[in-house]
Amino acid sequence: TQPFGTGAGMGLAAVHGMVAQSDGFIECDSSPGDGTTLRLFFPEATAITASLTPRTVRVQPVLGGVLVVDDDPLLLALTRRMLEKLDYTVIVANSGQRALEMLDASPSDFGLLVTDLTMPNMSGMTLIEQVQQRRPTMPIVAISGFTVDTDVRDALAAKQIRFVPKPFTAEALAQAVAQALTASTG
Repeated sequence: TQPFGTGAGMGLAAVHGMVAQSDGFIECDSSPGDGTTLRLFFPEATAITASLTPRTVRVQPVLGGVLVVDDDPLLLALTRRMLEKLDYTVIVANSGQRALEMLDASPSDFGLLVTDLTMPNMSGMTLIEQVQQRRPTMPIVAISGFTVDTDVRDALAAKQIRFVPKPFTAEALAQAVAQALTASTG
């Protein structure tokens, strides 16, 4: 859908990561001139789970705004809207470098970081390390549409950083944010 050489080429990789996280798989058929058909298969649900609405998650107050960092403009806008519906003030950055510039310029404006882990130029883990050097007590939530290897998951757990796999629901994001804010205050 984009001219050759202009896209990041990550769309199918992101889909594959999301399907793999759900223990599913993808079948692909492609014929020149006929197009491509992708079929996504997921395991059958075995239990009905109660769904939470965003308002059933107790919104924790945050001192300053929520800094959301993602290189995908659509996901950045979606995450922003989800958090604004929970009455958080949201500031966005499309790269790790831009996020650090904003944090350095106005450190008191930010009380929480929500960052993608897979971004060009500066990974989310590098951003997290830089933010923790500047603001060691700042609560952080990591998000990713890719399968996160065990070393990264272990590093996040050791730093007590909540992880939310993409695609996520507003409820899952709200819970991770509330848990991150609660952990940082108590």
